[in-house]
Amino acid sequence: MNDEVLQPFHIRILSVVFFVSFSVGSLVWFGSSLNNLVSDLINMRNIITFDKGAMYVLGAGVGALSLSVAVVYAAIYQRKVSFSIEKVLIKIALIAVVVMFVLPQIAHVLVNRIIDDNSYQECEPLSYRWMLYKKYVFTQDEETCINLVAEKSLNNR
Repeated sequence: MNDEVLQPFHIRILSVVFFVSFSVGSLVWFGSSLNNLVSDLINMRNIITFDKGAMYVLGAGVGALSLSVAVVYAAIYQRKVSFSIEKVLIKIALIAVVVMFVLPQIAHVLVNRIIDDNSYQECEPLSYRWMLYKKYVFTQDEETCINLVAEKSLNNR
């Protein structure tokens, strides 16, 4: 006899939509942020923006994606994921947690090295921090930073 309670169809569909949307959104945010950072660094633009918070969402997105696979499987086949698939998904989720905390630190060290080697400076009035989320704005010189701050204050009126 099977003691598992099958969730209503709408709950299963909402679960699938939530986890897939979260994982895809996280991966798109990470990819977009990484693309902007690499483009800024390759072209050595006057303003370089490093979104350290977006580096955390790679791990969150991959972890949510592994959970999404299990949720989709359960919603479609209406049974639990097999033990072998579950082991793989758990390993992926654990690796994702490690990546979530290690990648932002490695990226920060690498970006700081490049920034320092090319004499950029942090434009602190434009940098932003909230808990783990940190967005750094680097400029080639003090004048660029001052102009950006003035432009931002004009736009906020």
